[in-house]
Amino acid sequence: MHAESRAGWEIRAYQRSLAAGEVVFEPGEVGHHFYVIRSGEVELQSADPSVEEPLARLGTGDFFGEYAAMLGEERELRAVAKQATRVLAVDRESLESICRESPEIALRIARALAARLGEAVSPRGQSDS
Repeated sequence: MHAESRAGWEIRAYQRSLAAGEVVFEPGEVGHHFYVIRSGEVELQSADPSVEEPLARLGTGDFFGEYAAMLGEERELRAVAKQATRVLAVDRESLESICRESPEIALRIARALAARLGEAVSPRGQSDS
């Protein structure tokens, strides 16, 4: 893990290289990090084996795992690299610092959480606007 200083805050993170099919995290693991995809693709899968369709496919620039990381709770999904992928794993304290110091990033994370929550509670193709 390395520390990097940006705009007056310290970021503790490490880069992780994943092969196609490699699991980033499993349901039930406590979320200590959130992840930013630097290259490649990650699929978020349900813990329910009867759900075969992926819940989301994310690519370069997308992030995931923020919910469990922010709350220090157990993960509810499985994240799997779908091809050779590089992610930046950022620890909880750094995530909190980034959100405090950069309202733009905090707003982006809040919007992503709201969109994901909306997708989870609304039938596909419908929205509450």
